[in-house]
Amino acid sequence: MLIHFMPGLIYFILALFFLPATNAFLKIKIGFSIPLSVKIVLGLLVLWASLAVGDLWELFEAWLQE
Repeated sequence: MLIHFMPGLIYFILALFFLPATNAFLKIKIGFSIPLSVKIVLGLLVLWASLAVGDLWELFEAWLQE
């Protein structure tokens, strides 16, 4: 059961870094904001991971049917 909602929860938490309010909150509380280049790399990693996880699950199901 954990395999289904954990990636979604992680993606949700990572998506919070893209909100302008989160950037402003970090700037006020910690003193720095997340650079645009880091956000772009993080977005590409999330996209790559979400596509890879879907592909791995299909491979796992095919392996179980053999």
